[in-house]
Amino acid sequence: MNLVGRCKALEIALNTGTREVFLSEEEAYRLNLINKLVEPGKVLDEAIEMAKQILQSPALAVKQLIAVSNAFFNQIEAFDTEINTIIKTIEL
Repeated sequence: MNLVGRCKALEIALNTGTREVFLSEEEAYRLNLINKLVEPGKVLDEAIEMAKQILQSPALAVKQLIAVSNAFFNQIEAFDTEINTIIKTIEL
């Protein structure tokens, strides 16, 4: 599952340490990296509303979807570890 194309992903990843280039909340929303823009001070209210909606779904389905999501993010974590190892070997 790709959230953004390879070129945009590399641009984001390779510029995360710079202050000159950053990803605005609007661009993150446009790229589907975040699912909702919320007014300041309304985050908790929105989170509670989202939790209420999730509670209306079948518990087994929610549990299985969370398991799949966790498996996906575990793969990303393993990839990040591998990338960090590669970076350490090429650092001067």
